[in-house]
Amino acid sequence: MGKKIILFIRAFSRYGGVESFCYRFYQFLVEKGYEVKVVCGENKTDIKNKNIIELGLWRPGRFLKTLSYYLKASKIAKYSENSLNIALTKVNYCHVIRAGSGSHLDFLMNSLKGYRGYSKFKKMLKRLFSPVNYITVFIEKKMYRNNPNLKLVVFQSNMAKKEFLNRYNLTNLNYKIIPNSVNKNIFKLMHDISNSFYEKYSLSKDKIYVGFAASNFELKGLIYLIEAIKYLPDNVELLIAGNRNPKKYIEKAKQLKIENRVHFLGKIKDMNEFYNVLSVFCLPTFYDTCANVVLESLAAGTPVITTTNNGAQDFVNEGKNGYLITVEELSGKELSIYLKKAMCIKKEHINKNSTLFSDKDIFNNYLNVIKELA
Repeated sequence: MGKKIILFIRAFSRYGGVESFCYRFYQFLVEKGYEVKVVCGENKTDIKNKNIIELGLWRPGRFLKTLSYYLKASKIAKYSENSLNIALTKVNYCHVIRAGSGSHLDFLMNSLKGYRGYSKFKKMLKRLFSPVNYITVFIEKKMYRNNPNLKLVVFQSNMAKKEFLNRYNLTNLNYKIIPNSVNKNIFKLMHDISNSFYEKYSLSKDKIYVGFAASNFELKGLIYLIEAIKYLPDNVELLIAGNRNPKKYIEKAKQLKIENRVHFLGKIKDMNEFYNVLSVFCLPTFYDTCANVVLESLAAGTPVITTTNNGAQDFVNEGKNGYLITVEELSGKELSIYLKKAMCIKKEHINKNSTLFSDKDIFNNYLNVIKELA
């Protein structure tokens, strides 16, 4: 089949965005008959064979983990002959880089807008004195400016592409946009939702539900969504999926006297049912390279609202499957206007107005890249 392929990932795992991508892509390539190795810092999967090379990570802390993997993995990439090296994390000397997380400096600056008051000041100080931020920016520069092996960078979205080209002045960069995939066998429109889901979370079929799902409530703009509920009719309620501490958001709902309309559900086992219960899914995020929850919601036939700071905006066909709002205009009142408009979009029309890709579609795109470069 030609050259062997080496995938570089710090944590080889079935869980997590880029980790899950690597796991699924590895299996896809093996099934296609390719000789594939994974060079990881930690192997958290049940795959234990000679092709999964576990380097080990220095501890404690993110700085030592990042630095140790970069040094160890870059050495392997630099001296690997007759292989096509694909970086899914921060490592140098690879032929292909999947820029999954966007520019780190842009993330640091844009995501700060999601914090308020003392919380914002504390986050600024923490980032300013966190060495991992400095080493991450240093590594990024090395990967894109001082990489003699670099042949192609794959971006997940137009937003990520624009960030990198501007940030590192990469005028001669060879790049391709390959977006995230969504499992259409799991996420799909359901015409009948089991009563058990409603019963488990004490929900009523007579209500109109707006949904939100994230692991970082501040970064994803939950506070604005709670404020928006205040401007909507009493039969509109908010369902929040995610394991973060909700204490201050519960207090905010109480201040607005809407605590009975804001429900924290914790970790949801069946996210497809969650999306199907909703009339609208809303992620007013301050930074996302390409939020998978937006794609999952669309696949489930639920209209979405997100911001222009989310690379998943590439999938939003305004007025037909959702709406976009800028973070500059983001407020509870303004967001409520978009929610009212999105509620008018019929679920049956979402799939017809959404261009979504399966794992097979996306992995075949990568396979074409591999064939071209091999």
